[in-house]
Amino acid sequence: MFTVNKYGFNSLFLSCFALAMCSFFFASRLTENKSSKTPFNQNLSLPGSVLFNRRIVLPSITSFLKSFVCGALVAFFPLYAVECGVENPGYFFTANALVLIAGRILAGNIVDAYDKEKIILVCISMATVSMIILSFSRTLSLFILVGMIWGAGNAFFFPASMAYALEYAGSADGPAVGTFRAISDLGSSLGPVIMGLVVPFTGYNKLFLLLAFICLINLCHFHSCVRQKRKNRVSSSKL
Repeated sequence: MFTVNKYGFNSLFLSCFALAMCSFFFASRLTENKSSKTPFNQNLSLPGSVLFNRRIVLPSITSFLKSFVCGALVAFFPLYAVECGVENPGYFFTANALVLIAGRILAGNIVDAYDKEKIILVCISMATVSMIILSFSRTLSLFILVGMIWGAGNAFFFPASMAYALEYAGSADGPAVGTFRAISDLGSSLGPVIMGLVVPFTGYNKLFLLLAFICLINLCHFHSCVRQKRKNRVSSSKL
């Protein structure tokens, strides 16, 4: 936002190009560790799952709904902030990013040490609370608070949800990971499109309340996934 306000969109896109080239440079220097082994059982892939793993679809819907809300938030928050008189909505994303980075440093150990189901439930609840607060916020200080809450939830949600989905599917092979990411990315794409059709009728405040309602739906869905997983575990133990 600072670059756009100060130097225009051409400078913004050139900066993005430079960052993409930096990413390409570092990615080209990566090497694969051939001796690494996945902790999941890769023999559970279903027939015909060379490109798509059906087992992982149900738990991936949780990530889809979270990405749906995230995509809509990223698309419409800047417009809402400008409408509220905030010149640079980028402070929201800066607060989000700082908390996100700090949380991701801790996320790996925490996800391994604690129950993933509880972590995911807390993260979805934080997303719900942040959307409710945002719907009633009109000042920069509250926007920054929402960014921090949202960033904290995201920091732990995506590592925990991916690990949980792979455990649920019983596979960490390419099709499983690819299916999970594809479903998540679909949510990021559909969020702005669908909410863009809704916002003319609701306005931004009610839009964020609607996103909070979607978070509640996500909470219910994840509860059903947890129950289904435990049911499958009990059935397997009896066999």
